[in-house]
Amino acid sequence: MSAPQWIVPLSETTLGEEEALAAADVVRSGWLTQGARVQAFEKAFAAFIGVPHAIAVANCTVGLEIAFDAVGVKPGDEVIAPALTFVATANAARRLGAEEVHILYRRSEKEMPAFPFEYEHAKLEGVRFVWRVAPVAILPAADDAGRVGGLRLIRMELGEPDASGRRRPEPAEGTEFNFACDMVMRAVGQSRLMASLEAERAIGLHDGCIAVDRATGQTSNARYFAGGDCVNGGREVVDAVADGKRAARAIMARLEGR
Repeated sequence: MSAPQWIVPLSETTLGEEEALAAADVVRSGWLTQGARVQAFEKAFAAFIGVPHAIAVANCTVGLEIAFDAVGVKPGDEVIAPALTFVATANAARRLGAEEVHILYRRSEKEMPAFPFEYEHAKLEGVRFVWRVAPVAILPAADDAGRVGGLRLIRMELGEPDASGRRRPEPAEGTEFNFACDMVMRAVGQSRLMASLEAERAIGLHDGCIAVDRATGQTSNARYFAGGDCVNGGREVVDAVADGKRAARAIMARLEGR
């Protein structure tokens, strides 16, 4: 019996000839993430966005570590990350030497939105989790009102499931308490405004996402093209980039009358 064959679905390759030659030139140079070409890119990008310096990084987690270093996270600090939507933020704080990093979540471990591997990775990094609490206020430090000294939290009780299917968190009266920390990272969250697109722009939806022609990214309203999380429900940056390039080619073809 022959071994089973698996086909891994990947995004369509949209690398042009000029881009392919440039990538090959970088590989031949022996410098992939550093060197003269990266330095030239950093200078050009800094000039483009109007800042003194720019740093190219290999992944988003490294970018977070640099950001924490810039704001002064150091060994001995206590940091609170109040959501599970981006666990890498808490991991980066730990790697920079923050003594205690806590993630606060208003529901329980069972309802958390993070991927299981992210949760396990954070525990290995030493991140601590505080379940069923919500912030009420940020407290100033006793010796400096301009610095964070802690959070005022309230314990939450889980009620009936809400629209997401997870049990709705409700504040438990009389359970407020203070939680000491040196820094707080706020999680603002985000959502896709699908209902307004459907109602105001006649853009068709499918399973809560924008329905598109996969080859072009064109929606049911021919004037609009879409890609990324609003189409695939939430995947990787490279998927959004591929969607954008496909849509760009389709838009150019339409403008040129092809």
